[in-house]
Amino acid sequence: MITLISGLPCSGKTLLLQMLAAGGMPVLTDDDAPTETVDLRTSSAQNTAQVTPVDARWLSAAEGKACVVSPTLLFRLPASHEYRIVFMLRDMDEVLASLAKTTQDNDDEQIPPEMMRYHCERHLQRIRRLLDGPRQLAICYCDYDETLAYPVLVARQVAAFLGLRLNTQAMATVAEHPDHRNRYKPYTPPEETRR
Repeated sequence: MITLISGLPCSGKTLLLQMLAAGGMPVLTDDDAPTETVDLRTSSAQNTAQVTPVDARWLSAAEGKACVVSPTLLFRLPASHEYRIVFMLRDMDEVLASLAKTTQDNDDEQIPPEMMRYHCERHLQRIRRLLDGPRQLAICYCDYDETLAYPVLVARQVAAFLGLRLNTQAMATVAEHPDHRNRYKPYTPPEETRR
């Protein structure tokens, strides 16, 4: 069984991977997984822990482990493996604010907020149609804010979904760390972009 953690950029995927690792589950590391750049105009966020959708060589290395993957990979999963998908959901305003801050910090090209919202919502709808479709993939939806508010409960739900005896208290401790407690603040663009 391969555990895939997916979701839109900035939706809490890394948080959940850290929780599973703390709970005792092996994870596929950056050294094992190829890198990927996600572009939501086809997300402008980069994550070196994500797996490229065009290279399936990582599958044998991922057996029995958890890894973060781009949602685009979910459309290309070969039927030769059993998967458990934990899909992270987050308030769209929080996703967009976090994406805007990421692109600003990286000096990436700024995408107009309304265009980014359109592409994110469209991408999410397409993914959910796939996940809830006829292939009947095993999936557990986790809400980012609920994970921070009720970490023990979410940890137990994920462990039960995976059918694993994980240390749910250790998992919850990860979500309770101050680094994950930076709540959403409305994004204010730099002065020069508001003119």
